[in-house]
Amino acid sequence: MSHIEAYPKERATEGIAMEIDYASCKRLGSSYRALPKSYQQPKCTGRTPLCKEVLNDTWVSFPSWSEDSTFVSSKKTQYEENIYRCEDERFEVSWDIKYLHLVVLEAVQRKLSRMSAEEQAKFRLDNTMGGSSEVVHRKAIQRIYGDKASDILDGLKKNPAVSVPIVLKRLKTKEEEWREAQRGFNKIWREQNEKYYLKSLDHQGVNFKQNDTKVLRSKSMLNEIESIYDERQEQASEENATPPVGPQLTLAYEDSQILEDAAALIIHHVKRQAGIQKEDKYKIKQIIYHFVPDMVFSQRGELSEVEEEEEEEEEEEEEMDLEEGASKKHNGVPGSRSPSKSKLLFSNTAAQKLRSSDDAYNLFYVNNNWYIFLRLHQTLCSRLLKLYGQAERQIEDELRERDWEKEMVKNLLDGNMEASQYEAL
Repeated sequence: MSHIEAYPKERATEGIAMEIDYASCKRLGSSYRALPKSYQQPKCTGRTPLCKEVLNDTWVSFPSWSEDSTFVSSKKTQYEENIYRCEDERFEVSWDIKYLHLVVLEAVQRKLSRMSAEEQAKFRLDNTMGGSSEVVHRKAIQRIYGDKASDILDGLKKNPAVSVPIVLKRLKTKEEEWREAQRGFNKIWREQNEKYYLKSLDHQGVNFKQNDTKVLRSKSMLNEIESIYDERQEQASEENATPPVGPQLTLAYEDSQILEDAAALIIHHVKRQAGIQKEDKYKIKQIIYHFVPDMVFSQRGELSEVEEEEEEEEEEEEEMDLEEGASKKHNGVPGSRSPSKSKLLFSNTAAQKLRSSDDAYNLFYVNNNWYIFLRLHQTLCSRLLKLYGQAERQIEDELRERDWEKEMVKNLLDGNMEASQYEAL
């Protein structure tokens, strides 16, 4: 009866343990929870004083379920998928060649060769075919014979003396074919790995391209500066203060040399656009080589000699139009200026005078198109600068490594380093 009474008490204790809300208990890492102080520990009469000192009666293992986890694992990129696919294919081919049942069947054939005709007729194979596994050998036969695999397996079990030499010959032929195919695949796999290995290391490349495309859209750039303006206005209205005066965005051109490189890349691309007329290409060159450098007080780029002559002629015609307009205005006739001759260029002379002044600036009222162009131009320059900086660091690392290698050889020649130590390094 004592045993019967103890059973429901034990079940009752388990029920109390199940009713505890471990999610609200004190945590230790992500896998353990502390039992509440109100929890009544079950009695254990077999414990010694040492058990009370070293055994855990407080912390309980608490599983963290995958659906409760907020961690989002990174998705494999297409380059990583290609690397993994090559590894899977290599493993599959190697597995097929390795487990072609050859070793086991060769052992069976040697065993049969030592038997008499009567013993061979009585000899039978079990499901392992003389080996240690049923599955591996069955799959090997299925890879070769396909739908006929069950008949081949029955023949190997019932009449091994006849079927083993035939199947073994077929397996050896297939092994030679697969090894020849493996040599061809090795070349393809090597090319695939060389092509995608470095790209597979860049696990953020795909996400960066997707996010970068969104950031560089015209709508995103306009929303960015508009949101900054709206936030300032709301903050000023909440504080009953005057809205702050100043730029919403400050973008720096840190190296004037980058302007020349960016201009060369842009013009290189423009020249190859068949849809752009010659006159429009010339205007683009003026903007890239003259307007942008003048705006940021940098050195102008060089146009071709023909383009320089055309620009000088336009400037002379423009000055004549201005003088003519001034004389007409003096005589009471309003002056006019041909829009085709007007140019969005700052004065080169004024730019040279203001270039040395830190407080000088050019105020330029623009529409959305000009704003987007200037943002994209500055983004191109900043990224080119980062690219050049990284290239310089790599060159410096290579030079340091080369100097270090020379120093190692000198130490070896001078006897300051042992040959084994040099080879190890």
